[in-house]
Amino acid sequence: MRKLKLLTMAVLALALLAIPGTAMAKSRDRDRDHMADKWEKRHHLNTHRKDGSRDPDKDGLSNLGEFRSRTNPHDADSNNNGIEDGDEDRDGDDVDNENEIEEHTSPTDRDSDDDGVNDGREDRDRDHLSNAGEDRTANDPTDRDTDDDGVEDGDEVAGTIASFDSATGLLTITTANGDITGTVDGNTEIKCETEDEQEDVNDDHGRDDRIAAARDGSDDNSGPGSGGDDGDRHEEGSGEGSPGSTREHDGDEDNVCTTTDLTQGTRVHEAEKNSSGQFKELEILK
Repeated sequence: MRKLKLLTMAVLALALLAIPGTAMAKSRDRDRDHMADKWEKRHHLNTHRKDGSRDPDKDGLSNLGEFRSRTNPHDADSNNNGIEDGDEDRDGDDVDNENEIEEHTSPTDRDSDDDGVNDGREDRDRDHLSNAGEDRTANDPTDRDTDDDGVEDGDEVAGTIASFDSATGLLTITTANGDITGTVDGNTEIKCETEDEQEDVNDDHGRDDRIAAARDGSDDNSGPGSGGDDGDRHEEGSGEGSPGSTREHDGDEDNVCTTTDLTQGTRVHEAEKNSSGQFKELEILK
């Protein structure tokens, strides 16, 4: 009886020791790229080589980002809703998955640090522009001065168009610090870029270029990826000096827009006014 009891206790001890081993096997990460082997195998990734920075489906979200967002690294639109995985906002905190990875918050948790403040309302780089505001205006949530012009992002004229009167040229932009109003005429330079294109420009201004490299499908940090010209527009105005026209600028023809693009709700990456209250330059996101 005593021998049987000792044998039973030994079996139980071995069983208890086996439990942590099983749990470790399920979360094993042999190549130490912060992605579980089980997940990598399921999605046909390499468990013996660090490939977290690669982006095989070119949706702006690296493999590591896909792992943390619980999306498919080989499908640019995992849930087939017409929005690329990098642009999805899985946890509904007004910050897309790509930016969540960039600012080191969780794309599946609205309050990553459990401080009672929604991730979108946090200010990762302390530039007085919230993470959600950085996302809306295609600024870098980890860089106080995305375009390196000496003005912090929170102090730039960036936000969304509240209204535009084509008859008078009066434009109102809602920013984090209130409404900014000015006039637009034929001397105003209006540029259109997609969010991805603007983020590639951010890379050129010193942003960590892992995302741009990932769009190229490479692992190195040799430089920004190709932004492409999808969504670029070029329309000629009705004449110099009239509210319905804009000047063309050498080298930027593919990104020139007209005042017809200044619609309510359009996002403004940056706007610059002169001393007379006229907008010299507008960079809008299409």
